[in-house]
Amino acid sequence: MRAKPQAIANLTYRDALFPRTEYRRCWDALTAAGPLRQACRIMVGLLWLAHDQTCEAELAAALSAILARGELPVLGNCAPASRGPKAMVGPMSRSASPLPAATMT
Repeated sequence: MRAKPQAIANLTYRDALFPRTEYRRCWDALTAAGPLRQACRIMVGLLWLAHDQTCEAELAAALSAILARGELPVLGNCAPASRGPKAMVGPMSRSASPLPAATMT
């Protein structure tokens, strides 16, 4: 999935990939706010981050807080797990310019 992040857009089982409803809400917000290509990259990056750093619940809470403020999640540099998911995912205002490309290691 990380090699071809746009594949997530047309997966018939996409919703089954989202471990929690916060991830689904994030997908909906990303696809509504910007280019599908950017939304796919960010969402695949978030799913990878949740798996790789084993921080599914913590990341879901961070995503929920970001979305509650009316902002969109943006992947930063994927740092070591010691920094936690909140340090790796930052908000972006909906009024900001196009979503930046996700940074995945």
